[in-house]
Amino acid sequence: MKEEMFIKLSWLIYKKGMLKNIPLLTSENPKKVYKKARRLYKQELQQLDEYGTGDVLKTNLTYGVMIYSLYASCEEKPGVNELSQFCRNVVLTSTLASSLLASVDMTSEKRIEYQKEVAKRSRNATHPYTWQYEITDAGDKRFTAEFRRCGIYDYFKAKGHPELTPAMCMMDYAYCEVQKHIFLRKETLATGGSVCDCTYISKDIASKEEWQEYENDRQNEATRGGISL
Repeated sequence: MKEEMFIKLSWLIYKKGMLKNIPLLTSENPKKVYKKARRLYKQELQQLDEYGTGDVLKTNLTYGVMIYSLYASCEEKPGVNELSQFCRNVVLTSTLASSLLASVDMTSEKRIEYQKEVAKRSRNATHPYTWQYEITDAGDKRFTAEFRRCGIYDYFKAKGHPELTPAMCMMDYAYCEVQKHIFLRKETLATGGSVCDCTYISKDIASKEEWQEYENDRQNEATRGGISL
């Protein structure tokens, strides 16, 4: 699988944050772990087949490979709780990453139509680590994406560490802190659910009850995944 330019840049964008937060994962030298992870990431990517026309969310998969490479590069293996805090810190403390996230309106009419097209294409997914989903309950500034397959979960499972997937799943809630929507989810494939039922609601229209639901879902999912908030 080819390494897209955006992912190459991501390693540079997040480098400072990774080096600062690697001590959350291991007591080893952060620079040594980072360099080892970068090499392992390239090796892992070379072993993956390229995506076909029906495969979607390639960038998401490469982020999963990135996190696994960091985990595998630690001689002292961190748990899902430490990995979750690492992911959160690295993304949300990066000014550039936060700015890019804030510029994306997940619940705009244009974005919802885009999601519908990607979901439709995913019906023909063939890659072992891809996503398949459909859009339901799409309305004004809100929609639900029901995922039947998750590339990151399948990848982590193939590497023998499916229990680490929730660390990345929790980022869906963290993104709400800088983006224009709140996020609801009652179940995930990574914690034994039949689907990942992801609902996005614009903060402009979210009710008080939906804000509370967001907090409840976040706590419940963290508990299922073995993560402390």
